[in-house]
Amino acid sequence: LSEDEKKFLYWSTAEFFENKGEIVELGPFARGSSVAFASGLQHAWQGCGRTVKVYDLFRTDAYMDTFYFTPNGLSRIDGNFRHIYDSQTSGCAEFLTVNEGDVTKTGWSGDPIEILFIDIAKAWHVNDHLNRTFLPHLIPNKSLVIQQDFFHQWEYWTILTMELLHDYFEFVGFVRWNSAVFRCTRAVPLQVIPTALRSLGLDRLRELMNTAIDRH
Repeated sequence: LSEDEKKFLYWSTAEFFENKGEIVELGPFARGSSVAFASGLQHAWQGCGRTVKVYDLFRTDAYMDTFYFTPNGLSRIDGNFRHIYDSQTSGCAEFLTVNEGDVTKTGWSGDPIEILFIDIAKAWHVNDHLNRTFLPHLIPNKSLVIQQDFFHQWEYWTILTMELLHDYFEFVGFVRWNSAVFRCTRAVPLQVIPTALRSLGLDRLRELMNTAIDRH
């Protein structure tokens, strides 16, 4: 995450958050977003009883090893880096509820979600699961959705998702290079979210992409 992104995430829990719903963090990697979110809670909401609900597989791949772990002398345990995350977040652990495992095998409690941070939609099927599991629980005219990979050329399904659901969101702005920020304006019915985004077909997906380009 960039410094600007971390500052924005801190602001979102310290200033924007009103304790009306949960804070869900999908994909913290080694610590960055978790520390930012938790520090904002710690600063502004000490004693509120709320924690950031964190989800990650906490397993490395060749890209992570080559560009992040090995250059920084960080050792994995059979490909797992949960111990690194725990060490890096030890100062704010009381504000984090960590769920380790495959997010596509995870459900949601049904509680309202006030802030939804998505940095784990690295494949079509993961994006599909996240959309149907979490988006219907956003709070109309309040909740923020932060799509961290919105401007990443390899994860264009996040753009297609937000364009398909344009009638339910307002584009607020972006943190340069990466995160796009949306505010939920209407409740998102489960039936408007496709089980598989790709099933809409290439023509419809191309139409959505072109509309998104024109809009922005």
